[in-house]
Amino acid sequence: EAKSSRLRFSSKDWTERGFGHESPRRLAKNVVERLSQSNVFPKTSSKPFDLDVPITIEDIYGRPLDRCFNANSDVVAEKIYPLDEPYETVNGYREEVNSGFLGQNLFHSGKSEDVNSDEIEDDTDAGLGIRSKEAEQRVMLLSEELEQESFLRDCGFDVSMLIQKIRDLTEDRISLSLEVSNLLQSQIAERASAREELRWAKEELEARTRRLEKEKNELQSGLEKELDRRSSDWSFKLEKYQSEEQRLRERVRELAEHNVSLQREVSSFDERERESKSIITNSGEQLHDLTTSVEELKVDNEDLRQNLSELQEKYRAAEEDRECIHKNFEEKDKECKELHKSITRLLRTCSEQEKTIDGLREGFSEKLGEDQTVEKFDKHMAKLQMEQMRLTGVELALRRELESCRLEVDSLRHENIYLLNRLKGNGKENFALTFKLDKEMWTRLCCLQNQGLLMLNESTDLCSKLLEFIKGKAGQFLPDAKHGLEVIKNGLGAQFVVEAEVKLQGFKRGTENLTRSLQMMSTLLHEKSTSGASKLQSQCTDADGLVQQNDQTSEDVIRSELKAETLLTSLLREKLYSKELEVEQLQAELATAVRGNDILRCEVQNALDNLSCVTHNLKDLELQVILYFHLHFGKLYLEKGEVLKVRF
Repeated sequence: EAKSSRLRFSSKDWTERGFGHESPRRLAKNVVERLSQSNVFPKTSSKPFDLDVPITIEDIYGRPLDRCFNANSDVVAEKIYPLDEPYETVNGYREEVNSGFLGQNLFHSGKSEDVNSDEIEDDTDAGLGIRSKEAEQRVMLLSEELEQESFLRDCGFDVSMLIQKIRDLTEDRISLSLEVSNLLQSQIAERASAREELRWAKEELEARTRRLEKEKNELQSGLEKELDRRSSDWSFKLEKYQSEEQRLRERVRELAEHNVSLQREVSSFDERERESKSIITNSGEQLHDLTTSVEELKVDNEDLRQNLSELQEKYRAAEEDRECIHKNFEEKDKECKELHKSITRLLRTCSEQEKTIDGLREGFSEKLGEDQTVEKFDKHMAKLQMEQMRLTGVELALRRELESCRLEVDSLRHENIYLLNRLKGNGKENFALTFKLDKEMWTRLCCLQNQGLLMLNESTDLCSKLLEFIKGKAGQFLPDAKHGLEVIKNGLGAQFVVEAEVKLQGFKRGTENLTRSLQMMSTLLHEKSTSGASKLQSQCTDADGLVQQNDQTSEDVIRSELKAETLLTSLLREKLYSKELEVEQLQAELATAVRGNDILRCEVQNALDNLSCVTHNLKDLELQVILYFHLHFGKLYLEKGEVLKVRF
């Protein structure tokens, strides 16, 4: 479109110059007429002027010229195309290009049409090439013709205006032919690019067709696979339904056989029903007798339920008491743990203070003298060894006591088993044994409540007073250093005071637990005695019904056995609890002893380290003394030698 607009613009410029769409001959005739009218040159011939007759150069100059120029000019004139031709060629090229694109769009119809379009394009390309060559030849001829016009300058005629016009015309013709050749070359290039685009479009079309073929093949294979899968599924379902049908037929056959067997059983049940009716009539009479006995048993059952509800209430009360005791025990346990933590902290602080005191003592003793420190250190080591031996003895005693407690627990378990076996014996023996056991337990409880608790309370009070007295004395002796050293040497250190306080607290807790257990045992024995008295009274009053008495005695025996068993278990539990507390106390004492032993070992190690330092210092002093003596004696020998030299 740009080239066509450019061609149109050049043709418009041509028309603006005044030539329009006329041929070069017509233009030349017009020029000659204007020259003849101007009377610049005289007429050389008397021939009438005719527009249709061609004008030659002889007519213009009045003499004949070379025929070659005319021939060339005629040839050129014959070969000159009209001015509108480039635009028409452009339109033709557009039509060819459009036809080519139409052929490209119609490529899908078949291969024969593609071959025809290729042939047409080749023909058009050949035609354009020929026309471009002809345009180049025209340019060459016009340029030669322009060069051949130089002979006009040699002639004496004054035709400068004509020559200038002719030159302008030839230059315009050359420019037009150049434009035509350039246009043809651009059309050839555009056709080449269009052909390349067509080739690319064909390749893309082939790629699309191949891709579509591939997708079609893949889709076809997928559909075939899906068809095979569905056919296999339907065949599998068909086989499954056939097997299910076979199974249902077998099931129908089995149900028919079962129906026959059920009919036989129904007939047998009818016979049994007749027999059962006769049995029911006989059992009706027995039922009446049994209802009377059931009513009597209901009354007895109600009594037993009342007793059971009372026992459940007592059990609930006991559970509540146990929960309260457990809560109190947990609280006391927490307090004990806190006390243990505080004790450990105090022990650590005490050990640190003792270490600082020992360090100060050692520094003080080093200042006083080495001989004195060594003797004190030996004494201190001997005391530490004695304390270690004492603690090992305490540890062995605690372990023996722990082993004896374990043996006692085992013996109590065996005794409990033996008592349970005895309780499961005859009724009379059980009554006698329970009576003796109650009596003995009452005596023991009274003895413990009257004497044991008083003794324990007095001992704990005395221990607390003694501990307070020791603390007061230690506080009084604290300002004096010598008395403080004597107190520490006698074993009344901070660790001993803490251990004594822990043991005293353990004794107090043990007495409290013992008082609670004794109160519980007394209440249980009182309940048992009251229930036994009521049972004896009921036995004396109800002497008429022997069967009822036997039943009641059996129930009473069971109840007494249960109560005795619960009493024994509670006693054994209390004893085990007390033993466990004792074991815990022993373990705590053992832990304190072990801690003390560790502290003593650390002190011994520190003392050994100090001793090694002292020995090292002594060796250094000995070496210094030896060096001093060597130097002194060397100086003396030198002075003696100098004195001898001076004398001689």
